Amino acid sequence: MEPLPLTEVCPFNFQGEEISKRKRKRIQETIDLENKQEKEMREFKAHPLPYGSPEVKIFILLLIIESFCFSSRSILIFFFFFFSS
Repeated sequence: MEPLPLTEVCPFNFQGEEISKRKRKRIQETIDLENKQEKEMREFKAHPLPYGSPEVKIFILLLIIESFCFSSRSILIFFFFFFSS
């Protein structure tokens, strides 16, 4: 009895393998992008407004008005003081 000849195996791919690879790659890219954005958000440091900016002056003025309930004359004096520079 003679041995049977060896069968040569030809490489083949299923259609679903390529689709799965593309989906996995897309999902991994999305995860990497989200991780990068989260890291950037954690590293963000707010910078204070410059002291002389109008936003700071308005904020200080509103704090003074709310905390001490000044008369209208005192409010005008503070308004003039903060916005005269």
